[in-house]
Amino acid sequence: MVGRWLLWGGLALALWGCSPAAGRPLDEIDRMGVEYYLEQGVEKFYIRDYRSAIEAYSRALAIDPRQARGYNRRGNAWAELGDKRAAVADFDRAIALDANYLAAFHNRGLAHRTLGNLEAAVADFTEAIRINPNFPDAYLDRGLTLISLGRREAAIVDLKWVAGREPKKMPSRFHQRATEALRQLQAP
Repeated sequence: MVGRWLLWGGLALALWGCSPAAGRPLDEIDRMGVEYYLEQGVEKFYIRDYRSAIEAYSRALAIDPRQARGYNRRGNAWAELGDKRAAVADFDRAIALDANYLAAFHNRGLAHRTLGNLEAAVADFTEAIRINPNFPDAYLDRGLTLISLGRREAAIVDLKWVAGREPKKMPSRFHQRATEALRQLQAP
C-alpha cells in the first residue's frame, strides 16, 4: 500500500512540476513517461487541441526539464495559440539546452517576425542556415524578412537560392513562394 502511494505520489509530483527526476539521471520509467507525454502532445497538436498539447508537453518537462524538443514543441503550440512571447520563451529554453537545434532557431525566427522583431528573426534564420546550409525554409523566411527590412539585394540572394533549387528536392510551396517574391521584387 505504501509503495503504491509512493509511485502515484511521485507521478503526481512529476506532473505538477516537482519532479524527483530533475536532479538525478532519468531511469527507464522516467524516460517512458517523458516519451508518453511528448507523444500525447504531438497527437493533441495534430488535432489542433493546442492547450492539451501544452499540458502534455508541460508534463513531459516536469519529469525531465532538460528536454529541448519538449520546449520546442510546446513553443509551437504556444505559437499556434497566438502567444508568440510564450513561444519565444520556450524556443529560448530549447536553444539553451541545445545550441544547434535547427528547428528551435527557425521557429523562434518565425515568432520574432510575427512580433515585429525583424532583426532578431533574421539572426535566427541565419543561425538555422549556419546549422544546415541546405535548409530551404530558413533561406525563404530570411529572404521574406529581409524584404520587410528593405534589404532588397540580400533578399534576392536568399530567394534566388530557394528558387534555384531543383523543385523535386524540396516542397513546391517553397519554390513557388520564392519565385513569386522574386517576381515582385524585380517588377518595374
